[in-house]
Amino acid sequence: MSSIKLGRPPVAYIYVDGAGIESLYAQIVDSVETSRTTTTQQGVTGKVGAGLRLKNFLVKLVSGLEGEVSTEVTGSHARTEQSIRVETVEQRLKAVVDFLSKSGDSYLFTSLSEASQRLKTAGNPIFIDIRDKFNAPQFYRGCGVDSVNAEGYLLLEKGGTADYSYDDDYYKQPTALVKLSVSVAKMRNGGAMRLSSHEAVIFRGLAGRHVPLSVFGSLRGTSDFLQIKPFAIWM
Repeated sequence: MSSIKLGRPPVAYIYVDGAGIESLYAQIVDSVETSRTTTTQQGVTGKVGAGLRLKNFLVKLVSGLEGEVSTEVTGSHARTEQSIRVETVEQRLKAVVDFLSKSGDSYLFTSLSEASQRLKTAGNPIFIDIRDKFNAPQFYRGCGVDSVNAEGYLLLEKGGTADYSYDDDYYKQPTALVKLSVSVAKMRNGGAMRLSSHEAVIFRGLAGRHVPLSVFGSLRGTSDFLQIKPFAIWM
């Protein structure tokens, strides 16, 4: 039976780069298990029924033996049960995020602004695990689903003139234009964005503006342009 562990609540992923996550996972472990088999032995006891009682009676009758013959015999044997546990890509994603967050170095950021600042001086890869709002230009006019399917990817971006704000905290946001391309082949439905899918309804309902998304990925770029390589996206 599977055990349930407390942690981040389950989420509905709209994009998962399985091969990319497997590559990251392989770099943080000594060896990769494809599956694990658990063997359990259980002792089984039982009482012998009427068949053996009849046999005991016949033996007594033929041999003429005196004395009491037991009419109840107990026996036991071992039963072996095996279960195979396979680790899913979602579990390995969690292992990668946990490893990065506990690494002690500035590898993982939960703020895009802080990550972009660190990128200016970091010589190591920068990973982000963020909750932020992104624009989807393909949905600015009309449905957008046809454009996504025709081009083979969903374009998301943040920053630039489309996100200029007069709010007091605007200075905290990254000034560079941030973009990420989401391959349709790795999205939840695989191969195409469906018109009635949850993500399409949200993007269409918000006209492609300020869509709240959670993203785990790596960050690259300069002070003028940043690119996120996504490994997982969920709403």
